Amino acid sequence: MYNVHSVLQANMSTSEFASASPYSQGKQIPHITDFKYKEYLLSAGLHTLSNKYAVNVPEDLKVVNVALFALGRAGGIFHDCAVHDVDLICWVTGEYPTHVFASATAFIPEVAAINDHDTVAFTMKFPSGTISMTDLSRYAAYGYDQRLEVFGPKGMVASGNERPYQMTTSTVQGESQPPILHSFPSRYYDGYINELNHFCDVIQGLVDLQLSGENTLKVSTIATALEESAATGQMIEIKY
Repeated sequence: MYNVHSVLQANMSTSEFASASPYSQGKQIPHITDFKYKEYLLSAGLHTLSNKYAVNVPEDLKVVNVALFALGRAGGIFHDCAVHDVDLICWVTGEYPTHVFASATAFIPEVAAINDHDTVAFTMKFPSGTISMTDLSRYAAYGYDQRLEVFGPKGMVASGNERPYQMTTSTVQGESQPPILHSFPSRYYDGYINELNHFCDVIQGLVDLQLSGENTLKVSTIATALEESAATGQMIEIKY
């Protein structure tokens, strides 16, 4: 293997052994987080998290066919989509779940044809007693919908969707707003820039890497457990 620095958006494989190989050879993957935001969330007294995620799918047939081709090689919705929600929730809670339960279905025939799901709901229970609830879909007609709520005894913290500009028009017909951002490159534009900046800082030895191989592999293990739960209809206990 070449001795080069690398940055990936997700694991290279759903296989735990294959995913662990780069880490065993000393390579790690930079990941950007905002610790001040995390501390603010936890100050609410974390008990329950609710996360909603839905992706806008273009209607152009050629684009859809390309998307389906990519989905067939993405490892399934749990490793392609849900894994990012799992990553976020574990980061917010600062711990990993001990039990997970998932239910999944496919409303889009083309997705069902490749033996995948387009709609998923799952829960995770953590050692502290925190319970997370997530629902996600591969399709949302109105844009890239991703919201997070953290509820606890001291109150609730909520993170909503972003829009190209913050303006509301009010007329006799009612109120209207610009649609929310339509895809992850626009929704997380600043996040990708921060990630690359951190990657460069790590290479130059200016800062320590914010994510370890252990973090990434545990999140992948959780995604696999969710996949097993959806297939069996059973709650899965995770032992790391």
